[in-house]
Amino acid sequence: MTRPGDDLERRFDELLGRYREACPDPEASATFMPRLWQKIEARQNYLLEWKRWTQGFLAGAVAASLLFIVLQVLPDRGPNFYTATYLETLAEEQAPERIVYSDVAAEENGLKGGPAWLQDLRLR
Repeated sequence: MTRPGDDLERRFDELLGRYREACPDPEASATFMPRLWQKIEARQNYLLEWKRWTQGFLAGAVAASLLFIVLQVLPDRGPNFYTATYLETLAEEQAPERIVYSDVAAEENGLKGGPAWLQDLRLR
């Protein structure tokens, strides 16, 4: 007498047989392992290259951040141009009237010079 499980096993064996026919096992050649390692190393090289680029970018960002921090911490040794008020800036500059007076005084003393616009006025 046949059991119901025997029929199931037979059908399963037939299914596996058809699967083996449809998808045969690849035969391993002498170049199988070298090609496999080449594929693995190629993938690893891509990841290593990506890792190098990201590390370089990160190092550049850290260097730029440190540069900006140092520039903020160091005292400003130049004139206080950005913190001076408008009146302080005007007081530091030489007034145009003083330039004209110094040119007139230089002319009276026989000295030539002065700004180009004043020399043009003298020639007229």
